[in-house]
Amino acid sequence: MSHHGHELAEGAAAESVAAGYELADVRARPLWISIAVIFALLAFAYVVITVLVFAVGEPLRDPTYAVDVNSPQVPVGPLVEANPNVDGRRIVNEATEHLESYGWVSQRQGIVHIPIERSMELLLEQGVNPFGQ
Repeated sequence: MSHHGHELAEGAAAESVAAGYELADVRARPLWISIAVIFALLAFAYVVITVLVFAVGEPLRDPTYAVDVNSPQVPVGPLVEANPNVDGRRIVNEATEHLESYGWVSQRQGIVHIPIERSMELLLEQGVNPFGQ
C-alpha cells in the first residue's frame, strides 16, 4: 500500500534491526510546519487582543480598586484558624448539639427541626411517602 509515495511496512526496517537502532530520523518538514503554525496563531492572538484593547478605549486598570499599601487592612474571611483542633471541636460540638435538639427552622412558616434519633423513629413508624404528599 502506498501513502504519499512511500511504502508502509509493518514493524521496523530490516536495516534498522540489523544495526540495532533506528536509522531513519524524524521528518523535519511536518515539525517545522507545526512550529510555524503555532507562532502564526500566537501572532494572530496578539493582534486580536491588541485590537480589542484599543477598541475599548479605556485603560485596563481601574484605580478605584487599587489597594492603598500604606493603610493596614484586614483581609476578608475566611481567615486562617488560630487553633484548628479547638475550632474543629467547636464546630463538631455545635453540629452535634443541633442534631440532638429541638428548635425552629422558620417559626413564621411553622417549620421545626427535631433530634435525628426521633426523626429516624418517626420514619420507621410512618414510612416515607415517595411522592411527598
